[in-house]
Amino acid sequence: MTRGTIVTRRVALATALVVLAGCHGPKERPTAGQPIPLGLTHVVPASEQAKAWRTFVAGLRDKWKGKTLRVISWDDNRVAGRLVPDFERLTGAKVKMELHPYQTTYLLETFLGSSKSSSQDIFVIDMPWVGKFAAAKYVEPLNAYLAKTPKELIDHRDFFKVMSSGAVWENDITGLPYTPVFVFNIYNNALLRRAGVKPPRDYDDLVRVARAVTERVDGAYGVVMNNQTGTAVGQAYFEYIYNMGGKPFASEYPGSPDYYADMTPQFTSPQSIAVVDLFKKLLKYQPPERMNVAWDARFDAFARGRAALMSTWNFDISPLLDPKLSVVGDDFGVQPILHKKGVTLNTPVGGWEIAINRHARNKDLAWDFMVWFTSPQVGTRFASAGGFPTRYSVLDNQELARRFPYYRILRQVVDTAFPAFRPQIPESFDVIEVLGTWIAKALYGELSTREAMIRANQEVGLLLKEAGYTVHGV
Repeated sequence: MTRGTIVTRRVALATALVVLAGCHGPKERPTAGQPIPLGLTHVVPASEQAKAWRTFVAGLRDKWKGKTLRVISWDDNRVAGRLVPDFERLTGAKVKMELHPYQTTYLLETFLGSSKSSSQDIFVIDMPWVGKFAAAKYVEPLNAYLAKTPKELIDHRDFFKVMSSGAVWENDITGLPYTPVFVFNIYNNALLRRAGVKPPRDYDDLVRVARAVTERVDGAYGVVMNNQTGTAVGQAYFEYIYNMGGKPFASEYPGSPDYYADMTPQFTSPQSIAVVDLFKKLLKYQPPERMNVAWDARFDAFARGRAALMSTWNFDISPLLDPKLSVVGDDFGVQPILHKKGVTLNTPVGGWEIAINRHARNKDLAWDFMVWFTSPQVGTRFASAGGFPTRYSVLDNQELARRFPYYRILRQVVDTAFPAFRPQIPESFDVIEVLGTWIAKALYGELSTREAMIRANQEVGLLLKEAGYTVHGV
């Protein structure tokens, strides 16, 4: 394998991995909303950060010659690999990145963590996995590394607040912000013009616009959504519930003093029912393959000009400009995610943290790579290559803003997100999967919306109660 190689493998994991991944964490209820420790919230002048950066880079020259750093990540992270050769030339190290589909990444990383494997040095983890990976001790707390690294170099306050606070679990910093992603509403200008409508303003308007495109434009559909059973549609629920004016659990909502104090499911609330009914209402305005659509298929339908609207993570925005991937070109618009009229916007945040495998062989090399990659200097190059800004200073870069007009929208909404948009508890993956299984039954018409959500309440409530959370009525 050559230096800087990125390997994409569609791994068929054994049943044992699924069992291990489903194991619950410790019975102690996690706390939330802790301040970032270590005094990392002070402002660093750009000149001081630049000086610390020059010193850091000078110390990296040929420092890791003969060593190999192994990274495991999800397969939408190919842009990061373009910068890897620069780190290799600077340090003398070889970097091998393995890229996998979303669910395979989770299953493989939990398998490696539970088996205490040292075969990988870095885990790239989604924000909802933070609690599980921290509680199960799959990742190395970074507090000690941060304490011995110049604060001027890290400039921790420059990271998006939702990402830096989302990496804290029980006073441990589990990772550094790596690739934050936010959900936006994207619309095809050409299809809207042909239908004679403007971009939707709220959920009611979404239905009207989707219907108009479907009825008025031959071969096109109004919207494309993640309806696939399990994780895909389960995650979609969390993208809509807060913006419908609801909450998934009794104490999980923006501004809550403790997100996980009362984990009684609220899936039968009027707002939750409204979310699933909205999904059902929109089915008739989606492509024929609607029930099998997940992330890649959603992008493909929009990029091929078959759908006029999609709510999607911003990692789908830059590829729309690539003629090899999209026929849309630059004739699309970006707006904040839609929400119910009268409800305060809450922008869904996904985002990945870069973390050190607790059992890694090359922890210090891993830390150097993490500091290097997440720096303002490399972060600007990452964003320029089509990646994602992780810092306010990168988001405010005027040259980048001219190239990527959606940065203006991102700047407006970046602080409207909160880290527990999807629960970060160890059971998060299971919760989303179970919820998505029951929602799909409503979409298929096997159960009414209320019946499906009653079942979801019962199964998720029992799962969380058995894990030691406060759950009422189960």
